[in-house]
This record gives sequence, structure tokens and C-alpha cells, in this order.
Amino acid sequence: MERGIRPNIIAETENDQIIYGLVAAGRGVAIVPYPLSGAPYNTELVPIVEGFTERKIYLQWNKNRYMTPAAKYFRDYVIRSGRVFDQYRELHGL
Repeated sequence: MERGIRPNIIAETENDQIIYGLVAAGRGVAIVPYPLSGAPYNTELVPIVEGFTERKIYLQWNKNRYMTPAAKYFRDYVIRSGRVFDQYRELHGL
């Protein structure tokens, strides 16, 4: 790709536990989001920092379905927090 690296991708999954299990079983290496509980299954985490772009995440909900008050509160909190972080990054040139 950009750096001339062409990974040999053998498997892809959205389930982090499957990825961790395959790595722990010696089936290869994986690029994963940082696991909040630390390195699972006695594996090693090595941070990748140089040259990678930031990862964008999104909030999604079904406008045609009932949303509980707690879910609405959480949704609104995330939206408000995002605006605060955007303002902070803009103010500090990040």
C-alpha cells in the first residue's frame, strides 16, 4: 500500500476474541484496536504509532424504532462530547 507493504491476509473477523485466540495459538499476528482489558491469552501488545491515520468511529441508530430514555441520553451525551473534543482539538491545533 502506501509504504509498499502487502500483507498476506489469511482471515478477517469482527470478533476480537477470535483474533486474540488465533494469535495466541501461534497462527500469526494481527492489527487490532487496543483491548481495554490488556493483552489477552498471554499475548504481547506492540503499539503502532508511526504513519497511521486516525480511525473514525460513528454513532448509528434506527430513526424508525423506539429508543429508550437511557439510550437517548447516551446518544446525546456522545454527540455533545464529540463537539467538545472537536472544539478542544481546534483550539490546540490538533
